[in-house]
Amino acid sequence: MAAVQMFEKAAEAGHLGGTVTILYQFQTYSASYNCLVLQYNVGVYYLSTRGPQQSDVKAVEYFTRAAKRNHADSAVNLAMCYMAGRGVTKDREEATRWLQVAAEQGHERGKQMFQQIQNEQQAASLEQGLGDNKPDAGHKTFDNVKEEPKEEEGKGEEDL
Repeated sequence: MAAVQMFEKAAEAGHLGGTVTILYQFQTYSASYNCLVLQYNVGVYYLSTRGPQQSDVKAVEYFTRAAKRNHADSAVNLAMCYMAGRGVTKDREEATRWLQVAAEQGHERGKQMFQQIQNEQQAASLEQGLGDNKPDAGHKTFDNVKEEPKEEEGKGEEDL
């Protein structure tokens, strides 16, 4: 049974103390044995639970531990925390970095999110590039070119 399901079952039964005890055991076990799945599940618990146990900061801590050891689900959740500013300061670059980690590991959602960010960045770059090349008053464009009046033959020519 996944850690989150155990926490939810204990909470539904009204065993707040049991939930805290189970959480402590999972924290100790996941930290001691570097169990990536447990670290991820503890992170999910801290992020999604309601009440005094909820902690975005602790969720980020557990997701970071697992993501640094190439747990793709943790990398995606960590990226989402950075995007939303949950438990950390909003940081789009850091979020993108973690999505790239997940994408490189073949995580489908991570790939999609990373590709979306790359597309947005490319569009913004193109837009800025066009903005730098907008004509000013000194450049002739189709809109600001005035047709020069034609000179009549024989007039305006200087005699040599």
